Amino acid sequence: MPWLDHMESTSAAGYVRHDLLLPRCAAVVTHGGAGTMLAALGCGLPMLTIPQGADQYLNAEICARRGVGRTLLTEQVTPTAVREEVGRLLDDPGYRAAASEVAAEIAAMPAADDVVPALEALAAG
Repeated sequence: MPWLDHMESTSAAGYVRHDLLLPRCAAVVTHGGAGTMLAALGCGLPMLTIPQGADQYLNAEICARRGVGRTLLTEQVTPTAVREEVGRLLDDPGYRAAASEVAAEIAAMPAADDVVPALEALAAG
């Protein structure tokens, strides 16, 4: 896998904010929670989802159908499987292209500051 030839050394860290970390990434490995999924898509990053519960299975399915990611189930997870799946995400430009399309869709959405007053007006009747 050509992308392995260019990998820098890896390290572990505690919590790092998405806005600091994701711009430095080429892909994301995630459990598929909505926050991480939407943050990754907002940056146009393809993702490998390893769902654990709640809405994560549905999020993984939606990402796979949209072409922005791949999924491994817990019983399929091995270092080799993760390496191969991330390799597919990085080697196939279709995943990055689809994630970039979603990022553009997200960027075109109105900001919360623009939507909240309209919702408040609707709720007030």
